[in-house]
Amino acid sequence: MADKTKIAIAGALLEKNEIIEHLCSKYADKPCVISEFSYSKNEENLVDAWAKYDCVILLCSNDVDADEQLKDILVGHSHLRCVEYNENKQSVIVAAELEIDAVLSGLEIEKKFLIEYPDFEKLKKYKPFKTEISQTYLISSFGSHRIRKRGAYGVFTFFETLKVRITENCCEETERIISESEYNELMKSADPNKNTINKHRYCFLYMGQYVELDVFE
Repeated sequence: MADKTKIAIAGALLEKNEIIEHLCSKYADKPCVISEFSYSKNEENLVDAWAKYDCVILLCSNDVDADEQLKDILVGHSHLRCVEYNENKQSVIVAAELEIDAVLSGLEIEKKFLIEYPDFEKLKKYKPFKTEISQTYLISSFGSHRIRKRGAYGVFTFFETLKVRITENCCEETERIISESEYNELMKSADPNKNTINKHRYCFLYMGQYVELDVFE
């Protein structure tokens, strides 16, 4: 993540503003900025809205329709976290704090599965967002150093990432958003022994979990 990790809190939860105020106070001395997710219908592309934040935490509510509208906007963000609805505000706060702590730890914990080619007709009911990703590995003597071009509808965000594997399912990750010119400059350091990976990523929420399904060319 960047020096000051930009974390957005989204949701139709009535107590959302109180929760944001609490989180801002608790993490005031941490290298992060916590604010409400902002999105204008006049923005040309969702990719532009997502690029304003390193991470978005969705606080689900008992308003199913409002939650679905937000999911339509947020699903596709590269770092989306979901906190399930709970009538107990303190439980929601604790869950949000756990997500923020995980983001600030710099550790990426994930599970990967190799699956059969998906049935996209069945996948439609989860309303996946399709993004294009081009991933290039750079020459590196320490960890996995890579750059990515990620976006949709012709609008792209560029990332530089350094990953150091700690366990089979856990990496220490440092990531920052870079400009297109920085991306092009770093491309000059591409590892000649590794091919650029092009893939389509289908992002969707399933039972409170954020799922990313990669289909390779």
